[in-house]
Amino acid sequence: MDHIENISNSDQDTKDFKKAARKAFFSSPGTTKKPYVVAVAYTDHLAVMDGNIQLSWNQTVGPGAPDRTISITNDGEWKYLWKGLVTGEGWFVSAYFEDKDTGQQVPIDESNCTAVPSNNAYPDRCNKVKIKVDNIKLKLSAATKIGRFFGLSSYNPVREGKIKLTINWVNRFRGGLSYSDGNLISICTRAFWQSEDTDEMNQTLIHEMGHKVGMMPDGTGKKPDKTETFYDSSKGHVGTHCYKGLPDGEVKYNKPGDGASSQCVMYGATNGKSAFCDKCTPAVRKQDISKGWDLF
Repeated sequence: MDHIENISNSDQDTKDFKKAARKAFFSSPGTTKKPYVVAVAYTDHLAVMDGNIQLSWNQTVGPGAPDRTISITNDGEWKYLWKGLVTGEGWFVSAYFEDKDTGQQVPIDESNCTAVPSNNAYPDRCNKVKIKVDNIKLKLSAATKIGRFFGLSSYNPVREGKIKLTINWVNRFRGGLSYSDGNLISICTRAFWQSEDTDEMNQTLIHEMGHKVGMMPDGTGKKPDKTETFYDSSKGHVGTHCYKGLPDGEVKYNKPGDGASSQCVMYGATNGKSAFCDKCTPAVRKQDISKGWDLF
């Protein structure tokens, strides 16, 4: 199929991806296996953007003022700039300095704002921004200019105020998706600006196939009973998943280190597991897939 850089959570991205996948799938022998066939299509990233995030902070600008480097965080967690993911899309939206005394706003050019990588091995994986501030100057009135010429003005080019920066950052990376309206699964080949290996992609495929057969059941209607280690989006990750290996009753199951301790392929993020745990296995075996799947 045609190469696709990223599938976000937008309707247009989903539509474009399905169109490309259909073109490949419907020209393959897979259609002869309906309804017992699942189509697996690959993309580079499955990243979701948060756009037009506004940040501000107090800042001294003007001659002699040092560059300012700010960390990009939200609620104490690192956020990464939308950089090097999709051709034609970037992290920088706008920036300006607002003078404390006059309220004047001075635009800051993108060339004076540098994305700083968290690891030099991955130059696009950036969670800081360095801003050059020693060249920021207010637009002076004619009276102020004349006063400065005759030594009558006390204007100080070193100014106090706020810098206001608007950016795009990554909301989340997804390893795969199981589409609810047919037999399509998507798997990413890249996440966090690096390539996924075959084991990671296969683990994601098993996870998404688990969703395709009905995991994780919540016990409603004719579904199997809710598993003991069931959690939903309210406790972290998007969708229904399994927290086997983690304590019961946690507020969130997507904390740092949770993935390493989890023990089931149905955990909400790639965790190195490729098998269903003892809590999920009975539910998998009870799923009724006799109707197969509609073609996407």
